[in-house]
Amino acid sequence: MEFSSKYHEETFPDRYASKHSESLARRLNDRREQALLTRCLQRIGEVRSVADIGCGPGRFWPIISGAVRPPAGSKPDLYASDVSESMLHYARQRFDDGLGERFVLASGSVSALPFADSAFDCVVAMRLLHHFGERAARVQALQELTRVAGRFLVVSLWTDGNYKAWRRARLERRRGRRAYQNRFVVPRAVLEGEFRQCGLTPLAHFDLIPGYSQWRFYLLEKKAFR
Repeated sequence: MEFSSKYHEETFPDRYASKHSESLARRLNDRREQALLTRCLQRIGEVRSVADIGCGPGRFWPIISGAVRPPAGSKPDLYASDVSESMLHYARQRFDDGLGERFVLASGSVSALPFADSAFDCVVAMRLLHHFGERAARVQALQELTRVAGRFLVVSLWTDGNYKAWRRARLERRRGRRAYQNRFVVPRAVLEGEFRQCGLTPLAHFDLIPGYSQWRFYLLEKKAFR
């Protein structure tokens, strides 16, 4: 995908990781995102393995490793994947407490993940799917995420029904059609229809700031388990 080219730059991971602490608003948003992911993971109960797809600089690794509850007497199997080798290297090195070493890393595109079917009890994909504006590409990514998930999937992305989405739509109308765009608001009805098409049932959703922010978290389950 065209949007992913910048992620391969050697200096980009540090810039991307730093931006979430640049201002008070960004720090508060980051804290809220971490809390919502924790809430989703705690709802699914015991899982043995989790994969962070499109992991970037590993921003959610402390939450994933801390919130996952494996069966008694065992440690969770932690995996992470990103299209950018630079991102993976940065993520592995950024944690001084050895957390990075606990994750098994694999480079690959979300459109063709290098994992077996149902490889993980739970798959996490934060801030990834909003980059896919075309339905076919988004559904392909969703199908791949569903394929490698054993039962549960947690995603965050932009959706409508809030002030920020309304403001962005207004701005896009003023700009007109652009040759390049890398983030998209997907209407909730469209998105949830695509979940069903991919064999996923929404168990819960949480908005970053209800009524204001376009970020929404979905906890999804494969329909085979319903």
